[in-house]
Amino acid sequence: MKNLFKILALVIAPILLNSCDEYEAGSEVNSPLSYGFEKLTVNVEIEEADPIYPVKVYSTQVVDYDRTILFEIDPTSTALTSDYEPFTSNSIVIPAGSNFGSIDMQFNHENLSLASARVLKLNLIQPDDATAVALTTSTTSISYKAKCVNNLVELSLILDRWGSETTWEITKDGVPVASGGPYTDTSTNALQAEKKFTLCLEDGSYVFTINDAYGDGMYTAAGVVGSYQITSNGSVVVSRQTWGDGTRTYYTRSVNFTL
Repeated sequence: MKNLFKILALVIAPILLNSCDEYEAGSEVNSPLSYGFEKLTVNVEIEEADPIYPVKVYSTQVVDYDRTILFEIDPTSTALTSDYEPFTSNSIVIPAGSNFGSIDMQFNHENLSLASARVLKLNLIQPDDATAVALTTSTTSISYKAKCVNNLVELSLILDRWGSETTWEITKDGVPVASGGPYTDTSTNALQAEKKFTLCLEDGSYVFTINDAYGDGMYTAAGVVGSYQITSNGSVVVSRQTWGDGTRTYYTRSVNFTL
């Protein structure tokens, strides 16, 4: 009786496996014809010297003719149109004799965030000749941000109530490399939420300069005094310093730091 059960299991198992109508494109040799992106999710850091990412579509089968696979941008994407050049086409060609094709996504590195990633989500439109649906890769989510190949520098500002009075600048050899402000005011005498600015700066000597248009620093009242701090690659290079004492005696403070 045990042998009979073993024989039945060997006969039934292939039937059950072949009855599935979902397949991972590119993962099975003799599966039904299916298409899918290379990965469901991708995390990439884009370098200024190489701002290209190839978007790939795979097929479970190789044929002797070219195939054109259409895709569309999902409206739930958080990607900004200024982050990358428009696609040259909304289709990807899988050449004859191959099981995949690709289209280059060219990023505008200067527009990308160093601190937080944005996501471009693409949906694959299954061709008419597909006989099965890719199990997980009918969509792909490309999470991207800029890669810093120098020093990852973060400026932290905690403003007082009068953010509109505050501006700042970082210079190297007298040349500005970053700046910010003025900011918004608040309706109550309280410190504002911390603002963080992420920069990618090469080695060298820098000057951080902060200005207050009113002349009392980042000061609203006793206990409401703003501050600043600069870190580089996670290490503090300008320690947290408050700025302001309620008297109109200065408008500018400058701090030197080296990376």
